[in-house]
Amino acid sequence: MPNGGRVAFTLLSILFTSGALLLLFFTVLDGARTTNPLNKFWYLKAAVPSNSGINQPDGYSYWTNYNICGGNNGVLGECGPIKAAYGFDPTNQVQQAPNVFSSSHSFFYIASRVYYAFLLIGLFFTFVAWLTNLAGIFGRLGSFIAMLFAFLAFVFDAIAASLMTAVYVRGRKDFRDNGIDAHLGVKLFAFMWTVVALMLLCSLFYAIGICLPSKGLPPSSWPQEQLRREAAPPTVGESTYVAPSVGYESGLPRSSYERAGKLDGPIDSTTGATYVR
Repeated sequence: MPNGGRVAFTLLSILFTSGALLLLFFTVLDGARTTNPLNKFWYLKAAVPSNSGINQPDGYSYWTNYNICGGNNGVLGECGPIKAAYGFDPTNQVQQAPNVFSSSHSFFYIASRVYYAFLLIGLFFTFVAWLTNLAGIFGRLGSFIAMLFAFLAFVFDAIAASLMTAVYVRGRKDFRDNGIDAHLGVKLFAFMWTVVALMLLCSLFYAIGICLPSKGLPPSSWPQEQLRREAAPPTVGESTYVAPSVGYESGLPRSSYERAGKLDGPIDSTTGATYVR
């Protein structure tokens, strides 16, 4: 029978992994569609016109995974052509971009594209961790497999969240330092760091599940139970071997079995051992 504690931790992990998977899907699909609720998700907006000629009712350019969009009060509207791993490159994507982005072009562009790659890898391992969740109910091996994938998902999700934060927080700062109003899309940042926390908790839950016994006595009682069984006196009529008397002082009991029964069994002429009956 599965351990009750392991079942409880596994069910919590299933809940947390499902939530993390949903948030990752929202993050990956950001910019792919402008339907509700995806039209409320973006990384950064800055008060500069886009090079793609899109309609920008509020005067802001909104960066997503796949393009730059126009919008109105934080809700995406018309977007440019979709391109996977679009990258953050204000120098070539918007007009009036500060010169600081020209000198940091490589950092912003490469880091944002690497972020997208880690985002997809994190999504893959989170999905595999979700599939292997039920294996954690049935024993330590199942918990170890689930923990392995949950931890891998945590690592890649954490790297993705760190790269995302480094790119867009610095981008906002550079825009503001040059007198251009810019704001972060807090929803996607909250999504990514929540995913990181959830996958870390799942890894810890499975580590606890590995430490729980599959069935029977709790681990803390195993040594005491073993000692109790070893110290139990022999059953009446059962032959029990008693160590030879060589090296023992006369009159001292040689074992707990000698104290427990009468030494009336046969004596081994070779070793001097006595059997208790």
